[in-house]
Amino acid sequence: MSDTQRVLPPTAPPSYTESQFSPAPSVPTHQLAQAQTPSEAPPPYTPPTNPPYAEASSGYQRFEPVVVNQVEVLSIVRLGPDPCQVKCPSCQQQGLTNISYRAGVLTFLTAVLCFLFCIVCTFLPFCVSDLQDVAHYCPYCGYHIGTYTRM
Repeated sequence: MSDTQRVLPPTAPPSYTESQFSPAPSVPTHQLAQAQTPSEAPPPYTPPTNPPYAEASSGYQRFEPVVVNQVEVLSIVRLGPDPCQVKCPSCQQQGLTNISYRAGVLTFLTAVLCFLFCIVCTFLPFCVSDLQDVAHYCPYCGYHIGTYTRM
């Protein structure tokens, strides 16, 4: 280094309040002239051919999003005491429902009436399928589609 060049010690930048109220530092004109010389202009920007996120070494593969518009039409089927033809909302299969009988309100009311008139007949409504509710299930996946209630 020559004697004419001085090395300035590094200083911290001004604080926010100091930079708000102090004028912007001026650039010496000789530095401004050096920065604008056409011989030192940077080369024009060329985008990379392979983006960095598509590298094979990362182990991940990028997929473009695919927009699919689907309209699903749900048909409301009135379930009855007999098996009926429905499309399962779970597995999308069309088929005849499997049914099972469950004790419902009508079953218990009939049992109470039987208890009042004949104690021996109290459990009879639990054996009669026409007095019980009917649960409908998908024959393929077993999804509970709905219940037909007697009362």
